[in-house]
This record gives sequence, structure tokens and C-alpha cells, in this order.
Amino acid sequence: MRILHIATQAPGHTSGGEIGTLLFSYALNNINAVVDYIGPEIKDKAIASWYNKTIYLEKSINKIEKVWTLMHFYFDRHYLGWKRTKIDYNEYQVIFVEFTKMDYFIRDILKSGYRGKIIVRAHNVEHDFFKINFTAHKTFMNGAKYLISKKREGYMIANSDLVLAITELDKKRLIELYNVSPDKVQIFPVAVNLAKDTKVFNGKISERVKCLITGSLWFGPNADATVWFLKEVYPTVRSICDLTVAGFRPNERVKQSCQESGVKLVDSPDNMEPYFNETEMVLAPIFDGGGMKVKIAEALSYGLPVMTTDHGNIGYDLIDRKNGFIANTAQDFISDIKFYYGLDNEARTLILKNSWETYVEKFSLNAATKRCDEIICNITAK
Repeated sequence: MRILHIATQAPGHTSGGEIGTLLFSYALNNINAVVDYIGPEIKDKAIASWYNKTIYLEKSINKIEKVWTLMHFYFDRHYLGWKRTKIDYNEYQVIFVEFTKMDYFIRDILKSGYRGKIIVRAHNVEHDFFKINFTAHKTFMNGAKYLISKKREGYMIANSDLVLAITELDKKRLIELYNVSPDKVQIFPVAVNLAKDTKVFNGKISERVKCLITGSLWFGPNADATVWFLKEVYPTVRSICDLTVAGFRPNERVKQSCQESGVKLVDSPDNMEPYFNETEMVLAPIFDGGGMKVKIAEALSYGLPVMTTDHGNIGYDLIDRKNGFIANTAQDFISDIKFYYGLDNEARTLILKNSWETYVEKFSLNAATKRCDEIICNITAK
């Protein structure tokens, strides 16, 4: 079997989008198939080597090309690169498309007379994502993206054979927005790379709990959550909590809040592994946004407990004080941090063990590969 994997964000280990794409880079290449890739350049050569063939879309365009692209109401710099790509789609039994915002992929595939199966993966409900982004940053470009997102996402969903949603909530929203059959949408949660082992506590517990906040800190809900925590929670727990904020492209509000709070800020680290290795708990005080929060799966993969909200827990179903912590108010966060601080080695290790087992069973790349194999086998048998 041959599969074509199409993405507008290259797989990698840095941002949530890269990690989200990496899931199917791994899964598709670990089933019985030959997989080719079309998308932005994969900087990690080890990941690129998984594919039989890689076709990289041009990442830069001149001013005339940019105007031409915008005249077609596209804001993606890879649009022209895609249009210039010559490929026989019927060489592939399955075409797998990441994201539901670039309808020109499917339009051109269908124009070619493609006879195989098309799977689309919804990283978010893009129409809702663009609405949130426009609400946070009211620019002309963000407004235009929001206005055209529903039509484009609807086209991709209507003209695919299967849609993979990340959470049950996203599935319900896609059905509601686009009047799609429930049978056409399946749940496929976030999965991330396997860490070497879970953490253990040996000897004396540190006098302060080492905590980490991470994520794409340019994105409104993530930035707002970080600023909220630094203002409403951290002043009360700073005597027992060593906090590091390490994330991608923090906005000015995050930078200023970290400076005012005396919290260490790491701007766009190349590798998050050292920060996960050095921490004892990941904090994700998220109250808005779509999909599953990749950083929670990452934390679980390191055997770390996560303290998040009901919203952040969507798709994970963590159980409070068993394999994670669920807090929805400033007082909840304060109480849970103090509770964890008061636990002994044995109690902390049990929570870490439960976090690790949750990850291996539900959110590991090995678990995702098994699920991917089932989906591909089922859709090609029809």
C-alpha cells in the first residue's frame, strides 16, 4: 500500500502543531505501507528518513507571487509551491491530509480524478480557532481568515472519506457546523513521543516544588492563562513553588508578567526535553481554545503530574489527585499545589506511576500506531 501524507506544518518536536503532525509521521510509517510526504521542509533529518520520498513546498515567495496568492484569497505561503507540484495522486491508495483549513489540497486532488480514499485530520475546529484568534487580535488578516474558514473547512470535510477529530467535543462541533454524518467522524486523540522512563523520587523531597508552564505563548488562550496564573496564583505559592515558563514566541504581556513576578522565562527553546526533565509538575491553567492540549500529553510522557482545568482536561479524562489534578479557580490551584507539596515520596511516586500508565495506554505513539493501522485497514477494505 502507498500513502501520501500532506501537511502545512512539518513534523517536529517544538510547537504543538509540529508535534501533532509528528504523530502521523510516526504512525503511518510504522504500519505496512510506503509513505511519501508533501509539505514544508522537515528539519529533523531522522524524521525525514522515515519517509520513502519527501517533496518540500517552497517556503518563500516574492512580492508579486504574494499578491497573486492573496488575489486567490489564500494566506498560506506554501500555496504556490503546491500548485507547482506535479504528482500522480492515483499512485496512492490513501491520501492523508493534516489540518482542515487548506481546501486547495482536496480541490486539486479531486480535479485529477483521484480514485482512492482521502482522510482529513482536524487538529482543531478551524472555524472556531480562527474566531478565537480574531477576537484576541482584531486585524484585517485574522478577520479574513475567520470569514472564509467555515466554507473551506466544510468543503474539506464534505469531500473526504473520513475525518479524524481529536476530541468528542470537536466531533460534535464538526457535525453541528457541517451537518456531517456521525459515522464519518472518528476520534483520534493526541499522542506524543515516548520518554525514556517515568520519574521517581529518591531521598529527600526538595523544599520547593519545581513547576513548568509551556505551550505556544503567542496564542491568546495560552498567553492569557499564563498571565492569569502569575497574577492570581503564583504570589500565594511562590514560597513553595519554583516556576519556569518555557514556550514558543511569548507575547509582550507574558514577558512583562514574568519579569514583574521574578519568574524565569525561556523564549522559544529549541528542545523542551531539559525543561520537562528538570520539573516535577506541569501547570496548564487553560480556560479556552480548541482540541487537545499537546503539552499535557507531553508532560504525561515524562511521567509528570499535570495540574489543569476542566477545559484543559478535554480528551484526557484525568482523575483528580490520582493521575493528575483538576483546578478551575485560583483557590483550587493554590490548594492543589499545597496538597502536592505536602505529599511524601511514596504518594508522589504513585501519582507519577499513574500518569505514566495513562500515557502508555492512551497517548503514546505505539498506541496511536495500532489505532492508525485499524483505521487504514478499515477504510481501504470498503
